[in-house]
Amino acid sequence: MSLMKFSFLVCLFSVVFISCSDDEPEVNCDNIDYPADFVDTEDAIAQAQVNHLLDSSNENCKILKDLIVEYIDMLEAIENCERTPFEDSDYDVTLTNLRSDLEGLSC
Repeated sequence: MSLMKFSFLVCLFSVVFISCSDDEPEVNCDNIDYPADFVDTEDAIAQAQVNHLLDSSNENCKILKDLIVEYIDMLEAIENCERTPFEDSDYDVTLTNLRSDLEGLSC
């Protein structure tokens, strides 16, 4: 095999491996205690919901929306982590409710 063909194959494989790699950092499921690790985020969302109810300004709506999106991202990052059946059910309900709440926001 010529050096040119070899170089081409090395470049081709490099592009394939780089383009197929997962850009998201891996989550260490051993360090996750669902739902305990998410209490602070849930509290922040609850406070943002109260603020939005008291003053439905675009600013308060955006704060609430950003927190919900952040929480959805956090939950999706642990989607493949092992959970008990109760935790799994709670996870699914929480994710469904967050997506529904997000759709209901008009900001």
